[in-house]
Amino acid sequence: MVSHDAKSQIQAWGELYAFDLPKDLRGALWMCSSNDAHQEIERLFPNTAEQIRTPHETTDEQVETSESIWTDDSKWHIRPTVFEQHCRFEIYRSILPQSSGRDSGALSKKPLKELRRLQHHADLKGRNGEKRLSRTWTLIIIGTDEMAVMQVQTDLGESDDGKSIEDRMVILRHEIFNFRTEPLIEGSSRHHRGRGNLKNAKGKALAKMLRKSQRGVETDPKVKTVNEVLRSWSAQLCESELIFIGANRKQVSIHFPESSAAYRKLRPFPFALGTPSLGELKRCFVKLTTAQIKVGL
Repeated sequence: MVSHDAKSQIQAWGELYAFDLPKDLRGALWMCSSNDAHQEIERLFPNTAEQIRTPHETTDEQVETSESIWTDDSKWHIRPTVFEQHCRFEIYRSILPQSSGRDSGALSKKPLKELRRLQHHADLKGRNGEKRLSRTWTLIIIGTDEMAVMQVQTDLGESDDGKSIEDRMVILRHEIFNFRTEPLIEGSSRHHRGRGNLKNAKGKALAKMLRKSQRGVETDPKVKTVNEVLRSWSAQLCESELIFIGANRKQVSIHFPESSAAYRKLRPFPFALGTPSLGELKRCFVKLTTAQIKVGL
């Protein structure tokens, strides 16, 4: 039976920002012990739990390296006891820079430790006593005709009663770009040199495909525009802790190759996207950073 008082107190928190959780909720989460995590493993995966059990307390590392308990769920959850009520707390795993790999459910304590470290503290200082600089993210959506980019800090603005996460967002920079719909420019003659010695039909077809692919990447106005935009945003991309990208796989491989410094920061949006716009970027940030808590689960 869910206590009415407990439910009312939890509902009074309103919108939960993942990096600035209420004090009572923080306490309940940090109190979750490794024994609770092991009980959750045993409930969900009885065979797996038996395999990883040791005579001593199970360590975080032992839990996290068990391949058989990883899932592809985009959310991480844990079950704290809040106001003497069992609850389910969940966030998107991709917002945790170090724990967004394949951690699952309540099976690992590493995400919990990282979430604790990332909580906002107004009086937190840097190593030399200076005010700590806020972490920043860059959000990018590349659509058919538009591209939207926004840099935002993860510390929200001052809290006022009734203000939502969106109202408190601190946007450092944002731009919307329209792609030119120009026809592809034919490649210069240098693209065709040295190809005449391909005698067989298969070789000629392959050469034609390679030329077309090369021209497409080099002269596609959309690719050029995106490259120019990303160059103009290089400082923000470098500063950002994470880069959320809404684009197809080909676009990501062209603009963020694995050799690039930004590649390791990339995260896909774990939900469907709308038309690229500032409003859509705001919606995405709010959805990414809003924590959920459900009572009695």
